[in-house]
Amino acid sequence: MALLLAACGEPPAGPPPPALDAPVVLPVQAGGSDLMVQASVNGGTPETFIVDSGLTGTHVLGRDTAERLGLEQHGFALVGSWAGLGMARFTRVESLGLGGLELRGLPMAVVGLPPGVLARDGGVALAGFLGQPLFDAYAVTVDVPAGTLTLSPPGGPVPEGAITLPLLPGPMPLVELRVDGQPVRLSIDTGAATSDITLYEDVAERLGLRARYGEGRRSRALAAAGEVEFEKLTVGEVRVGPQRLPKVELDIVPRATLWDRLFPGDWDGVVGLGLLAQYRFTLDIPRGRLVLVPLTTHDSSFWQRLEDKSAAPQ
Repeated sequence: MALLLAACGEPPAGPPPPALDAPVVLPVQAGGSDLMVQASVNGGTPETFIVDSGLTGTHVLGRDTAERLGLEQHGFALVGSWAGLGMARFTRVESLGLGGLELRGLPMAVVGLPPGVLARDGGVALAGFLGQPLFDAYAVTVDVPAGTLTLSPPGGPVPEGAITLPLLPGPMPLVELRVDGQPVRLSIDTGAATSDITLYEDVAERLGLRARYGEGRRSRALAAAGEVEFEKLTVGEVRVGPQRLPKVELDIVPRATLWDRLFPGDWDGVVGLGLLAQYRFTLDIPRGRLVLVPLTTHDSSFWQRLEDKSAAPQ
């Protein structure tokens, strides 16, 4: 998750994204557990982007990619992530091609991403991130086992047997889940690749999780602004609407001070792709809903089984 917190010299917004007459289906690129698709910048060779609903306010190009493509940079911005704060500049791409969809005059933030962020699992070189503006324009449906990401006109029919969660008001798409019976407000973050749920430390204390389960194990991960340390803890259950998911692993992280001042009390953490990918899910921000079709019993070995399936001879 990253926030565009403050900006100066940001280019004016480009033309509105085109309406869709029919869905645009994009293959999700194999390699690790990131939600990666191919997009061509200014008609060039396709580049790899992570589709990240937790990236608010902008799309991001890595600085190396922007310089390689000869894009002019100007202005500056302050960007926040789990690991802290970083600086960015701005550029504008004439076109961004996503399958049969072309977005024109697109402002993007240019960020110096750490090498560990740019080099993904499977040797994939990352060009950048496609953020919330994509989700603001279209209904985005992700089916990780099928390897597809579909952009559709908002407001499509809800499949039979689906769980529909209303989006809550806030600076990013939020839903309410329940952890051990207690409500939490979580940002929907497809950029949190393997995380089921991430909670802030003060929220974990409020819910009494450490008192109930003891200290979790310490771990580290690389975010856009650098490395972040967190704690992993398994709780008894999480409820997604009416569905009960037993034994769900949570990541517990410190609450960033600047975020707390800018958005006090707006959310308790994030629900990541580790949990979302066990559904065929549609994030439809224009219609204010998250629609989830269960695909599998919730299982911590989901990603390993998916990797084994991908590696099997066809």
